Amino acid sequence: MINTKDPTSFIRNFLVSSDIDFFLGSGASLLAGIPSGQNLVWQFKKEIYCSENNVSRELFKDLQSERNRTKLQDYFDSLDGFPKRGSKEEYSFYFEKCYDNTSARNAYIQKLVANVEPIRGHLCLANLFINNQVKNIWTTNFDELIEVGIKTLSPQYSFNVVSSIQKESISQIANNNFQNVIKLHGDYRYDSLQNTEQELQNLESQLSDLFCKNLMNKGLIVIGYAGNDDSVMKVLEDNIDNKDFLSKGIYWCKPQNTTLSERANAFMEMACQNNELSCVIDIDGFDEFLNLIYRNYEHKNPIIDERWKDFDNRKKEINFSSDKIAQSSLKMNTFVSTELPSCNVFETDIKNWKELRTIIGGNNDIIAGLFNGKVYSFSNSDKLKEIFKGHINSEITTVFPETELLNKENFIYLGLLYELIKISLLQNSNIKSFGRNKYYFVDSILDHQNKARFTYKRYSAFEVQLSYLNEKIYLSIIPTIYLTNKNGSEVNKLYKQVEINSIMSSIYNADYGKILKDLNAFLWIKGSNEIIFTNSDFSIKFNFVCFSYKLLSGSKYPQISSFKFDEPEMLFDVNDINHTSINQLKGLQRYAPIDYSFETAEKSPIRIAILSPNQQIDNIIGHLNNLNVKHSANTKEMFLPNYEGFYEIYKRAINIPDKNNTQLCRMYDETATSKANTASFVDSIKSQIDYFQTQLSDFDVLVVYIPKSFAKFREDSGYDPDFNLHDAIKLYGTNKGVKIQFIEERSLTAYDKCKVMWALSTSLYAKASGVLWHPVVLDDETAFVGISYAKSNTKGICIGCSQLFDSTGTGIRLILKKLDDPQYIGKNPYMKQDEARITISKLREEYYKCDPVGKLRRIVIHKTTPFTDQEIAGFTEALEGIEDIELLQIQGYSPYRAIKYFIQDGKPYPNSFPIERGTTIKLSNDSFLLWTHGCVTGNDIGRNCKYNSYYKGSRGIPIPVLVKRFYGKASGDILVKEILMLTKMNWNSGDNLYKNMPVTLDFAKTLSRMSKQKEALYNKSYDFRYFM
Repeated sequence: MINTKDPTSFIRNFLVSSDIDFFLGSGASLLAGIPSGQNLVWQFKKEIYCSENNVSRELFKDLQSERNRTKLQDYFDSLDGFPKRGSKEEYSFYFEKCYDNTSARNAYIQKLVANVEPIRGHLCLANLFINNQVKNIWTTNFDELIEVGIKTLSPQYSFNVVSSIQKESISQIANNNFQNVIKLHGDYRYDSLQNTEQELQNLESQLSDLFCKNLMNKGLIVIGYAGNDDSVMKVLEDNIDNKDFLSKGIYWCKPQNTTLSERANAFMEMACQNNELSCVIDIDGFDEFLNLIYRNYEHKNPIIDERWKDFDNRKKEINFSSDKIAQSSLKMNTFVSTELPSCNVFETDIKNWKELRTIIGGNNDIIAGLFNGKVYSFSNSDKLKEIFKGHINSEITTVFPETELLNKENFIYLGLLYELIKISLLQNSNIKSFGRNKYYFVDSILDHQNKARFTYKRYSAFEVQLSYLNEKIYLSIIPTIYLTNKNGSEVNKLYKQVEINSIMSSIYNADYGKILKDLNAFLWIKGSNEIIFTNSDFSIKFNFVCFSYKLLSGSKYPQISSFKFDEPEMLFDVNDINHTSINQLKGLQRYAPIDYSFETAEKSPIRIAILSPNQQIDNIIGHLNNLNVKHSANTKEMFLPNYEGFYEIYKRAINIPDKNNTQLCRMYDETATSKANTASFVDSIKSQIDYFQTQLSDFDVLVVYIPKSFAKFREDSGYDPDFNLHDAIKLYGTNKGVKIQFIEERSLTAYDKCKVMWALSTSLYAKASGVLWHPVVLDDETAFVGISYAKSNTKGICIGCSQLFDSTGTGIRLILKKLDDPQYIGKNPYMKQDEARITISKLREEYYKCDPVGKLRRIVIHKTTPFTDQEIAGFTEALEGIEDIELLQIQGYSPYRAIKYFIQDGKPYPNSFPIERGTTIKLSNDSFLLWTHGCVTGNDIGRNCKYNSYYKGSRGIPIPVLVKRFYGKASGDILVKEILMLTKMNWNSGDNLYKNMPVTLDFAKTLSRMSKQKEALYNKSYDFRYFM
């Protein structure tokens, strides 16, 4: 019987105990980028396979993939004399097979562990060490992470490092009063390292004696160690019956949801039988366990606590290269403040906004807000004394808010300014307000008839947006439309936005520029150089000329800095850097997918399985067979080339099963099913997926066909308020290891077969573990992370969704984590420090499992919401040892617009084409606008594109994303190039040249919806391809 103990309970006892040493195995170094022995086994297999078969190592980039592991193992199982998968001989056998002499093996390990930085866990352990809570740290690791961690906290601290090189003086070292770091398998800097079966068979006899003697009347915490080598385990097993050996217990830590090795389990059964103190502890990992000890330890260290705050060195100004200066002239919709009003402020006993509004009552000219026990107001003192009589607890003072307050998300100054602008605008009888900060012109009424011949009343309108940047207020004016029914009543919400979008999408660059010019003229106070909004004695003033670039000169005209970055090229051959294209589909057509260049052998076909109603089986099989047929493009999406057939494009066959193939083609009755309720329908689909799980070796992707008659099953709030059929079935399939491609009936009847086939074929290829393309320019030591959140009000839960992408923007892993205690700012959830650290630590671990010897120098994290201090602390703690951390907020919507101009005869004129994709405007030291959507030019862009220019969708004018840095030091050039590259890496949208958001965030909305399904498994690492 093995005793178990939870970490918190153990830590309480440990911190009041003495004479307990630590023993670290390779798992303690995993997050620092040093692979475990188990992960190295797969790395050795990869190296041997690729070198002997002349295959690119890119073929096995993800060594966590079961598909890749199976392919490698099948190869070695076909050879004589190779150990079985998972046997204890694997590490030594494959290490010797890969590097057949001691010198080469030593050199390999030295390269692996050199210049690696300690993680937070090592610093927390070092803190225990320098405070004498721990006297000895034993390790089988070759690295110097423990020593560097100690020296980081206390550079002058004295201690011994014991390894085989000091074997002549080991007994002397062991008997002095110094603390020790003892390296049982050697130190990479000095020793002959012990790695293979023969080298590891026995510890150096003196080190073995030292290990045994020093554990008499002591305790030992084992962490990151599997117990697979004879060297250490033999010492433990031979002495466990001695009552003095480990008399204070052995505490074997293992990751949650894992089991001990057979040998370690047998040993711990003996240890627990001999000593009731001994136990097994389930932990979240070395880093998190040591951090938990640190949090409960009385001796804190400022280096550990304050490292994340090092903004001077870890947050730099964003700058752009002068050679990226934009050539196009631009005019924005944004004006900069020239004068800001101060506030009248007093302390109050008013508790909340509801009470404040009750007191103000019908006094519509009172502008006031509540913040931290004070009322801030744009109303004069006499009026305030009259309205707030009995609630004023201090003198009324006139102050301008401090910069620190203005930077706070929840500070009410901007809200007061919106009210000031509203009161000022409504003084004009031709202006009425609607919605939030929106206004329409009463005399601009027109009849508007939509495509369904329904008539609305249409008014010209505009929206006001304020931003605080560079200690100024920016005013953005956004043209829009106000609609009412013919009788003046409100338009149904379901239709209103559709109609507004339809109208606005028909307003192009030149027309939009004229509207902005008219709005500018309306707001401009004639006889002055300002736009002024006034109420009583309070005014806010703006320069009457908007921001521009290369249009106007002179100090009174606000100028912006604009830059232009090229469209990212995609690579289609790892052996030929000339096989590139800015149009991914043209690249596929011309060169084949990049993984075609990974190996010379003919690729095996992609095998499809089908689940469909029997009445529809001929239709869906016919649709899938269209993948093997040529289709000409007849869409306005001019970037889309003709579809030439699956094999011709992908150099890989696709096998569609015949309907008589009952193994891979499963059918059920459509009529009977359509009469079922949602619960029964979902259960029946799940039972079919259970069947397909038993057939996984015979297909790659399961196609699930959904006819129109099943529309009622798509969403059913009665079954589950969060239910979505697509998401629930995808998740269920994911948990069963089945990759699913949904196809709906509308795809079968779509007008443009070419577009449908491109979308379907790229999706199927990617789901079948194919690699379509890579970006040309990349840093292979960078990884990208996307963080998003989902709330289910009905289930009362908040989920953190995190996605990991490698340096090429290829999705690797995805984790859904139910947040136990989220922080809310307004309606937005955020992770608190501990959950932020755990989340990123898990992704970091997953990265190294996929690529055991990959060097991770830089991590870029994207979110759509701001980063809180708690998130910054947690993320950076998890990434201790990685110096280059980038935290970027990327907002898909911003209030900023820009119109492209050209200069003729010295005069500016709006251009016919909109602003170019890749245009960038620097807003402040830590923020910029980036047009990820816009006009793309290039000889390779598409078929018959006028002027070699392509504007995706050909609708309205493009809106930029707003990028804000919260942490990091890369140049603006790098940030822009990475974001643009990532907009082209969503393989599930192969019929698009790009998406408006990078793939790190583009999938967030779908992922958030999926995470609320009953089928979601939290805290589990998923292969990203299952969610495509």
